[in-house]
Amino acid sequence: MKAVLRALWLISGILLVVFGIYALFHPAQTLLSMTMFLGIATVLSGVFSIATYIWQRGELFGGGWILLDGILDTLLGIFLLVYPTSAIVASVLLALLSLWIAFKGITMIFHSIQIKSFDSHWGIPLGIGILLLLFGLLSLFHPIVAATTISVILGTLLISGGIEVIVHWWMMHKFRKSLGL
Repeated sequence: MKAVLRALWLISGILLVVFGIYALFHPAQTLLSMTMFLGIATVLSGVFSIATYIWQRGELFGGGWILLDGILDTLLGIFLLVYPTSAIVASVLLALLSLWIAFKGITMIFHSIQIKSFDSHWGIPLGIGILLLLFGLLSLFHPIVAATTISVILGTLLISGGIEVIVHWWMMHKFRKSLGL
């Protein structure tokens, strides 16, 4: 079961990167089509993060942040899947995305600090986290920036989120290997 869960966690990271690349190369269709893709990707990512926390919390560094991130991802994904074309999504989507980007940045910053003593590559998620936090705040306070760059925002967030999941998977793989598991 744990091997399947680890594989699914890796697959969710790869899907986030794929959806991110799609967003970057299809800007005209991004807002409408990415609402559904984003809903699916965030539900999958959230469910896998929650499941990872539940079944491997003793092996995780910063597990509480992974659980909180998973819960918020799942709730946002469900919201987007239930209301993909409604006026509420159109009016609130940019603010939600801006807050989500900022929160992703915060969780990556805290998680990178927690793994600093364990992994020499902790600076990668720290740098991505800082950039996401700054970009999320800029988009929140200047919605025109967010509206004109929605495909870049989504693409960057999904690719960086996918990279974060893949890095977490790789670190877990290295940790388990060092223990002989």
